[in-house]
Amino acid sequence: MEPPFESLGDAELDAANSAAGGLFRGSAWLTVSTVVTALGGLLFWIIAARLYSTAEVGRATALFSALLFVNYATNLGLGIAVARYARDQSDASTMTYRYAIVLTSVSSVLGAAIFLALAPHRTVAPLFDISTPGGIALWLAFGAGMAVTTVVDVRLLALRLWPWVFARALAVAVLRVLLIAVAPSADAAGWTFLIAAGVPALSGAIGVMVLSRAERRHLPWRPVLPETRAALRYALQNYLPVLAEQAPLLGLPLVVLLTVGAAANANFYIAWGATLFVLMVPTAITQILLVEGGRDGTEINHQTKLALTWSLVVMTAAWVVAWAGRDVVTIIYGKNYESASVILPQLVAAGIAWSIMTVAVTRARLEHDTRSTLVITVLFAVTVLVSALFWTATKGVNGAVDGWLLGCAVGGGAGVVFLSARQLHTVA
Repeated sequence: MEPPFESLGDAELDAANSAAGGLFRGSAWLTVSTVVTALGGLLFWIIAARLYSTAEVGRATALFSALLFVNYATNLGLGIAVARYARDQSDASTMTYRYAIVLTSVSSVLGAAIFLALAPHRTVAPLFDISTPGGIALWLAFGAGMAVTTVVDVRLLALRLWPWVFARALAVAVLRVLLIAVAPSADAAGWTFLIAAGVPALSGAIGVMVLSRAERRHLPWRPVLPETRAALRYALQNYLPVLAEQAPLLGLPLVVLLTVGAAANANFYIAWGATLFVLMVPTAITQILLVEGGRDGTEINHQTKLALTWSLVVMTAAWVVAWAGRDVVTIIYGKNYESASVILPQLVAAGIAWSIMTVAVTRARLEHDTRSTLVITVLFAVTVLVSALFWTATKGVNGAVDGWLLGCAVGGGAGVVFLSARQLHTVA
């Protein structure tokens, strides 16, 4: 393998160093922000579990999970478009960002309304415990607010305002914990949901106002600039791949929940939660790669190789830790969770191949290669979910683990084929 900077002149070397610096700093800030969000959420739900009954917390988590699903289903690929088309303060970037805010708000409100109309009453009952009109209004507002928060974060990342993303994540984590700890309510499920969804939704609304004031200019909504039209087309082209890429992360726990007993499901939940926590790092790296890819004349091959190397190093190290420290699971949770200690290293090991796939998908998005993006993500999603459906029914939790392993291997293999064609061992 050739040294990455072997044949570069001073200008090219400066650009490569800038690419590495932007990718590293952005990935570091986003990783820390994501970890803060995860730890804050974990502490929030632990406190809620201490204050309220299991049934009430279960009602709140069901409602909150439903809202997350609505946001997932109605994302329209807008975050991807903002990452690629709203990376500066130009009129085109600003218009793209503003249209993304409006469209994600509308799609989320529609999705939330449809869910509310179709969902079983027991799922949405905490909303009506608050008050029927007020609960419905809050549900729709939170759906829009949480969707907006995602777009705001991407816009901040694209503008390289990384500390702002961290500040928002920290503020949400702290405020959630303070509210649930110091202001318990008789309406346990409704109050817990209000805090869980309302605080991040409010942070998104504040982010929109702050960014709007920072721009301090009037930009008409029409005519729609050609760059914004291109961005919206790009968003729709990436909508299905985004759904496919994230489907196993949401769907695999559901397959297990609906198939195995409570004890086996608890073991899988513990191991799966730890795996998702580890996957945050390569996810952050690829998000920054999407924003920084080719920026300021930097070389995409070099950026891709950096992202791939960091992702593989992190995931391999995580697998070693998960394998060597697997007994810690039973020390923390007890002997009843021995199964979790067995499957955790396997789930994390599959994440090595998964990280290759995510880098490949991000590279395809940088090239506007919708076909490759769709093929890789659909192969991954179908393999994981179909195999897990069949194998979990016969082998229990081990069937779900095998489905994850196979799906990641297929997705990672497709990623290797795609990246090999890009000749990452050379620098153009």
